[in-house]
Amino acid sequence: MFAAIVHDHQAEGRRIRKATLNRIRSTLRSALNTALREGLISENPAARRPRAVVWTAARVEPWERTGERPSVAVWTAEQTAAFLHATRDHRLYAVYRLNALRGLRRGETARLRWVGVDVEHGTATICEQLQRRNGRLTARPSKTALSVRVIALARAMIATLGAHRDRQQAEHRLPPVRLRDLRHGAATLAAGVELKAVQEMWARSASDRPLA
Repeated sequence: MFAAIVHDHQAEGRRIRKATLNRIRSTLRSALNTALREGLISENPAARRPRAVVWTAARVEPWERTGERPSVAVWTAEQTAAFLHATRDHRLYAVYRLNALRGLRRGETARLRWVGVDVEHGTATICEQLQRRNGRLTARPSKTALSVRVIALARAMIATLGAHRDRQQAEHRLPPVRLRDLRHGAATLAAGVELKAVQEMWARSASDRPLA
Protein backbone atom coordinates (compact mmCIF):
# COMPACT_ATOMS: atom_id res chain seq x y z
CA MET A 1 0.00 0.00 0.00
CA PHE A 2 2.77 2.41 0.95
CA ALA A 3 4.72 1.51 -2.19
CA ALA A 4 1.63 2.33 -4.25
CA ILE A 5 1.18 5.68 -2.49
CA VAL A 6 4.81 6.65 -3.12
CA HIS A 7 4.59 5.45 -6.75
CA ASP A 8 1.45 7.48 -7.43
CA HIS A 9 2.96 10.64 -5.98
CA GLN A 10 6.15 10.21 -7.98
CA ALA A 11 4.18 9.55 -11.18
CA GLU A 12 2.35 12.86 -10.66
CA GLY A 13 5.56 14.71 -9.87
CA ARG A 14 4.53 15.29 -6.26
CA ARG A 15 6.73 14.75 -3.23
CA ILE A 16 5.45 12.87 -0.20
CA ARG A 17 7.09 13.40 3.16
CA LYS A 18 7.99 10.68 5.64
CA ALA A 19 5.84 12.40 8.27
CA THR A 20 2.82 12.01 5.99
CA LEU A 21 3.47 8.28 5.61
CA ASN A 22 3.80 7.96 9.39
CA ARG A 23 0.44 9.67 9.88
CA ILE A 24 -1.16 7.30 7.36
CA ARG A 25 0.36 4.33 9.19
CA SER A 26 -0.85 5.65 12.54
CA THR A 27 -4.41 6.12 11.24
CA LEU A 28 -4.42 2.66 9.71
CA ARG A 29 -3.07 1.08 12.89
CA SER A 30 -5.70 2.86 14.99
CA ALA A 31 -8.53 1.71 12.72
CA LEU A 32 -7.28 -1.88 12.77
CA ASN A 33 -6.93 -1.78 16.57
CA THR A 34 -10.59 -0.80 16.76
CA ALA A 35 -11.48 -3.72 14.48
CA LEU A 36 -9.39 -5.99 16.70
CA ARG A 37 -11.21 -4.87 19.86
CA GLU A 38 -14.56 -5.44 18.15
CA GLY A 39 -13.52 -8.95 17.16
CA LEU A 40 -13.67 -8.26 13.42
CA ILE A 41 -10.06 -9.41 12.95
CA SER A 42 -7.84 -11.70 15.01
CA GLU A 43 -4.66 -9.59 14.85
CA ASN A 44 -3.49 -6.19 13.68
CA PRO A 45 -1.25 -6.63 10.61
CA ALA A 46 -0.13 -3.00 10.84
CA ALA A 47 1.09 -3.30 14.41
CA ARG A 48 4.80 -3.40 14.91
CA ARG A 49 5.90 -6.18 17.22
CA PRO A 50 8.88 -4.95 19.23
CA ARG A 51 11.09 -7.53 20.88
CA ALA A 52 10.46 -7.93 24.59
CA VAL A 53 13.27 -7.00 26.95
CA VAL A 54 13.81 -8.07 30.56
CA TRP A 55 13.49 -5.67 33.50
CA THR A 56 17.09 -5.91 34.57
CA ALA A 57 18.53 -3.57 37.21
CA ALA A 58 20.09 -1.52 34.41
CA ARG A 59 16.61 -0.87 32.96
CA VAL A 60 14.83 -0.41 36.30
CA GLU A 61 17.10 2.44 37.40
CA PRO A 62 16.34 4.86 34.50
CA TRP A 63 12.63 3.95 34.71
CA GLU A 64 12.55 4.90 38.40
CA ARG A 65 14.40 8.11 37.62
CA THR A 66 12.58 9.29 34.48
CA GLY A 67 9.42 7.17 34.19
CA GLU A 68 10.41 6.07 30.68
CA ARG A 69 9.92 2.39 29.91
CA PRO A 70 10.49 0.00 27.00
CA SER A 71 7.47 -0.63 24.78
CA VAL A 72 7.48 -4.32 25.75
CA ALA A 73 9.23 -5.51 28.91
CA VAL A 74 8.89 -8.66 31.01
CA TRP A 75 9.66 -9.39 34.64
CA THR A 76 12.43 -11.62 35.89
CA ALA A 77 11.48 -14.78 37.81
CA GLU A 78 12.11 -12.96 41.10
CA GLN A 79 9.94 -9.99 40.06
CA THR A 80 7.14 -12.31 38.95
CA ALA A 81 7.28 -14.15 42.27
CA ALA A 82 7.15 -10.84 44.14
CA PHE A 83 4.06 -9.77 42.16
CA LEU A 84 2.24 -13.05 42.79
CA HIS A 85 3.09 -12.88 46.49
CA ALA A 86 1.79 -9.31 46.75
CA THR A 87 -1.50 -10.17 44.98
CA ARG A 88 -2.17 -13.54 46.64
CA ASP A 89 -5.28 -12.18 48.42
CA HIS A 90 -6.65 -10.37 45.36
CA ARG A 91 -9.94 -11.60 43.88
CA LEU A 92 -8.27 -12.17 40.49
CA TYR A 93 -5.15 -13.88 41.84
CA ALA A 94 -5.99 -17.08 39.96
CA VAL A 95 -6.09 -15.09 36.70
CA TYR A 96 -2.74 -13.47 37.42
CA ARG A 97 -1.18 -16.83 38.25
CA LEU A 98 -2.52 -18.53 35.11
CA ASN A 99 -1.30 -15.73 32.85
CA ALA A 100 2.09 -15.36 34.53
CA LEU A 101 2.96 -19.05 34.81
CA ARG A 102 1.03 -20.74 32.00
CA GLY A 103 1.05 -17.98 29.36
CA LEU A 104 -2.68 -17.81 28.68
CA ARG A 105 -4.04 -14.92 26.65
CA ARG A 106 -6.43 -12.56 28.40
CA GLY A 107 -9.39 -13.78 26.33
CA GLU A 108 -8.50 -17.43 27.00
CA THR A 109 -8.36 -16.86 30.74
CA ALA A 110 -11.67 -14.99 30.72
CA ARG A 111 -13.35 -17.83 28.80
CA LEU A 112 -11.86 -20.74 30.77
CA ARG A 113 -14.74 -22.63 32.37
CA TRP A 114 -14.74 -25.07 35.25
CA VAL A 115 -15.88 -27.83 32.92
CA GLY A 116 -12.53 -27.45 31.17
CA VAL A 117 -10.51 -27.86 34.37
CA ASP A 118 -9.65 -31.44 35.33
CA VAL A 119 -8.53 -31.29 38.96
CA GLU A 120 -7.99 -35.04 39.19
CA HIS A 121 -5.49 -35.15 36.32
CA GLY A 122 -4.18 -31.60 36.79
CA THR A 123 -5.01 -30.21 33.33
CA ALA A 124 -7.01 -27.43 31.72
CA THR A 125 -8.36 -27.49 28.17
CA ILE A 126 -7.94 -24.23 26.24
CA CYS A 127 -10.21 -24.15 23.19
CA GLU A 128 -12.11 -20.83 23.29
CA GLN A 129 -11.51 -17.17 24.03
CA LEU A 130 -13.71 -14.24 24.98
CA GLN A 131 -13.69 -11.40 22.43
CA ARG A 132 -15.52 -8.12 22.02
CA ARG A 133 -17.53 -8.21 18.79
CA ASN A 134 -19.91 -5.46 17.72
CA GLY A 135 -19.74 -3.99 21.20
CA ARG A 136 -20.57 -7.26 22.97
CA LEU A 137 -18.41 -9.92 24.59
CA THR A 138 -18.84 -13.26 22.85
CA ALA A 139 -17.14 -16.65 23.09
CA ARG A 140 -15.18 -17.57 19.98
CA PRO A 141 -12.90 -20.45 18.98
CA SER A 142 -9.23 -20.12 19.82
CA LYS A 143 -7.10 -17.96 17.59
CA THR A 144 -5.47 -20.79 15.61
CA ALA A 145 -5.44 -24.58 15.58
CA LEU A 146 -2.21 -24.46 17.60
CA SER A 147 -4.00 -22.37 20.23
CA VAL A 148 -6.25 -25.33 21.09
CA ARG A 149 -4.29 -27.17 23.73
CA VAL A 150 -4.30 -28.96 27.06
CA ILE A 151 -2.03 -27.40 29.67
CA ALA A 152 -0.65 -29.04 32.78
CA LEU A 153 -1.53 -27.60 36.18
CA ALA A 154 0.83 -27.99 39.12
CA ARG A 155 -0.57 -28.77 42.56
CA ALA A 156 -0.15 -25.16 43.67
CA MET A 157 -2.12 -23.99 40.62
CA ILE A 158 -4.88 -26.49 41.33
CA ALA A 159 -5.07 -25.24 44.92
CA THR A 160 -5.27 -21.65 43.67
CA LEU A 161 -8.11 -22.51 41.28
CA GLY A 162 -9.91 -24.40 44.05
CA ALA A 163 -9.75 -21.38 46.33
CA HIS A 164 -11.00 -19.18 43.48
CA ARG A 165 -13.97 -21.47 42.90
CA ASP A 166 -14.82 -21.47 46.62
CA ARG A 167 -14.76 -17.67 46.57
CA GLN A 168 -17.03 -17.58 43.51
CA GLN A 169 -19.57 -19.86 45.16
CA ALA A 170 -19.56 -17.73 48.32
CA GLU A 171 -20.18 -14.44 46.51
CA HIS A 172 -23.71 -12.94 46.47
CA ARG A 173 -25.36 -12.83 43.04
CA LEU A 174 -26.49 -9.25 42.38
CA PRO A 175 -27.72 -7.70 39.12
CA PRO A 176 -25.04 -5.46 37.56
CA VAL A 177 -24.86 -1.68 37.93
CA ARG A 178 -22.23 0.80 36.82
CA LEU A 179 -20.27 2.88 39.34
CA ARG A 180 -22.20 5.98 38.27
CA ASP A 181 -25.47 4.07 38.81
CA LEU A 182 -24.33 3.31 42.36
CA ARG A 183 -23.86 7.02 42.91
CA HIS A 184 -27.30 7.84 41.47
CA GLY A 185 -28.78 5.17 43.70
CA ALA A 186 -27.57 7.06 46.76
CA ALA A 187 -30.02 9.87 45.95
CA THR A 188 -32.87 7.37 45.72
CA LEU A 189 -31.93 5.81 49.04
CA ALA A 190 -31.62 9.19 50.72
CA ALA A 191 -35.13 10.13 49.59
CA GLY A 192 -36.72 7.46 51.80
CA VAL A 193 -36.09 5.13 54.71
CA GLU A 194 -34.04 2.75 52.55
CA LEU A 195 -30.78 4.52 53.42
CA LYS A 196 -31.26 3.89 57.12
CA ALA A 197 -32.18 0.28 56.42
CA VAL A 198 -29.00 -0.25 54.38
CA GLN A 199 -26.87 1.29 57.14
CA GLU A 200 -28.50 -0.92 59.78
CA MET A 201 -28.02 -4.07 57.68
CA TRP A 202 -24.37 -3.21 57.10
CA ALA A 203 -23.82 -2.55 60.81
CA ARG A 204 -25.36 -5.92 61.73
CA SER A 205 -23.27 -7.82 59.18
CA ALA A 206 -20.11 -6.03 60.33
CA SER A 207 -20.71 -6.94 63.97
CA ASP A 208 -21.05 -10.61 63.00
CA ARG A 209 -17.67 -10.74 61.26
CA PRO A 210 -14.68 -12.30 63.05
CA LEU A 211 -11.83 -9.99 63.93
CA ALA A 212 -9.31 -12.10 62.00
